[in-house]
Amino acid sequence: MYTLQVDNIGCGSCVAKINQALKDLDSQASVDIDRTSGRASIRTDEALQTVCDLLTDMGYPARPL
Repeated sequence: MYTLQVDNIGCGSCVAKINQALKDLDSQASVDIDRTSGRASIRTDEALQTVCDLLTDMGYPARPL
């Protein structure tokens, strides 16, 4: 499981976009996002760098905590 700080999560639509992108990357991914703190807990078989790059490319800069 990865815990990330994700910037620019402004609304529920942002959360939905992030969830969908991670599910597209790994259909078995489990995603929990706290919008107010910007923290995301992600359980996936994908590499940490792959997840961070995906979110950053979407406009949500992500870094591990």
